[in-house]
Amino acid sequence: MFQPGDHLMNIGTANKPRMYLEVKYRLVWLREEHPEAEITTEIVHMDLEKEVSAEVSEWDEAQRKSVKVMRHAKGIVIFKATIKLPNGAIGTGTKCENAAAFGDFLEKCETGAIGRALSALGYGYGCDR
Repeated sequence: MFQPGDHLMNIGTANKPRMYLEVKYRLVWLREEHPEAEITTEIVHMDLEKEVSAEVSEWDEAQRKSVKVMRHAKGIVIFKATIKLPNGAIGTGTKCENAAAFGDFLEKCETGAIGRALSALGYGYGCDR
């Protein structure tokens, strides 16, 4: 039996922990409980020519630490994910990402939308089940 608590990671700090269950583990959990669940995703909006900017952390070898920098690129996307359980329950989630913030922004956006739909069905934060 899948134990979500075994896969939690702290994305906060030691003083202020913020426990997170990665989407890959939420999917394992979902498939164990509902192997027939349907997951669909759709692109709600995509503009690969849109100029975007994002502040990101980069390793600075000269300073030997992570520093904030502004990145510029072209591309923005919004995904919507819908998950339908055999018992009729439905969870949806949307996510927006851009090319300046993340190189594989399309994949990251789709995964994020799925993660939010899973959370709407109870597969995510808390993990008390």
